[in-house]
Amino acid sequence: MSVNKFVNQEAEMEVLGSVFLDNKVYKDIIDILTSEDFYSTANGIIFNAMKRLYLKGSPIDATTVVEELGTTLGEVGGVTYIAQLVSSSISASRVMAHCSIVKNKSRRRRLFKAATQFVQDIRGTDKENEELMEYLLNEFKAVEFYEAKRDGSLTEGLDKYIKLLEQRQKGDTGGYATGLKLMDNFSGGFQKQDLVILAARPSMGKSAVALNIAANMAVDNGLEVAMFQLEMSKISTIERLMANRTSIDMSKLKKGAIEDEQWMQIVDTSSFLHGSSLSIYDDVYTLKEIRSECKRLKLKSGLDVVFIDYLQLIDNGGNLKSRNEDVSAISRGLKLLAKELDITVVALSQLSRAPETRNNKRPYLSDLRDSGSIEQDADIVMFLYRDDYYDEQSEDAGFIEIIIAKHRNGETGTIKAKWYGKYQKVVA
Repeated sequence: MSVNKFVNQEAEMEVLGSVFLDNKVYKDIIDILTSEDFYSTANGIIFNAMKRLYLKGSPIDATTVVEELGTTLGEVGGVTYIAQLVSSSISASRVMAHCSIVKNKSRRRRLFKAATQFVQDIRGTDKENEELMEYLLNEFKAVEFYEAKRDGSLTEGLDKYIKLLEQRQKGDTGGYATGLKLMDNFSGGFQKQDLVILAARPSMGKSAVALNIAANMAVDNGLEVAMFQLEMSKISTIERLMANRTSIDMSKLKKGAIEDEQWMQIVDTSSFLHGSSLSIYDDVYTLKEIRSECKRLKLKSGLDVVFIDYLQLIDNGGNLKSRNEDVSAISRGLKLLAKELDITVVALSQLSRAPETRNNKRPYLSDLRDSGSIEQDADIVMFLYRDDYYDEQSEDAGFIEIIIAKHRNGETGTIKAKWYGKYQKVVA
């Protein structure tokens, strides 16, 4: 007997029949199925009638369902079909298995519809390839998270919050550790759905600090991390990463002045990095491309944290009237990306020249370049400052300050970390 990959009418009838048999099972399936999951329009209408009865606290039986259906009773096959459903199940114990079948068939139909529409668009429209891929990835993403959609009830949120408190009580903040212990102890790490801005004046070390954190997360903690380099090449990024992980002077790497023992370090580190979950891109420049690649990674292998170096270099199409509007749209787009994919987005940002004109050159939030929306959209804003950049005789020579100037859900303050410029390494 052949199996229909798109429909299982028996499973649909078993689900509805189980509810008639035992009303209690409806509370288990209401968060899994919707009326759209039923291939049969009649079954979907009956499911909705059951839902209305359930929400009113009324019993769900043949009489109440017929009454609830009212004038739509004829559309579902009348009393005869309701009676058939009532007698279609002899046990409610397997309702979850039948729910799973109905849901899987529904998802298969959605995938088929999306793929068919994609093929039609390729053949019949002049849409850009990126736009077509964006559509397909969005559809696949919608199918992936179809089961996760919920209403605005507090029930699920409160359950999650209690579990989060239990985690925190055990010392687990639920955040992604940066590998910089002082910062993790202070901030609790980076949280899912957060937009983190890491900003500094040129030559302060923001690219190096971002790469440190990205490597700590991917190589040491096994997180799925993507880094989009809009300024440096992949080779330059790998060279910094190699200096960081081997503690070999960057100048020696650039000159090729490598000793035999150091070669062994490089080979071992290369092998170790090769197996890590860090992806580096140096040929993705637009917000649309970044979104598409992140969605592809999320579907393919999962994605936890994204680093972008740096925000002002992202191309948003240039359709807006001013650079301020353009950067505002980009920062908002990055925040929405973090929420949509349930990931952390860390975007590096330039600062205006204002700090150079002050005696105290530490940055302020007002120094964020091009748009006040960056501060508004960000959950965390971190500045980097090295006093010895301006004063070689500084008492803080060899240190880098990580200034947490905005923390939507926590404290602000400053952390001092040790800075090893020749190794592109920061330790806290």
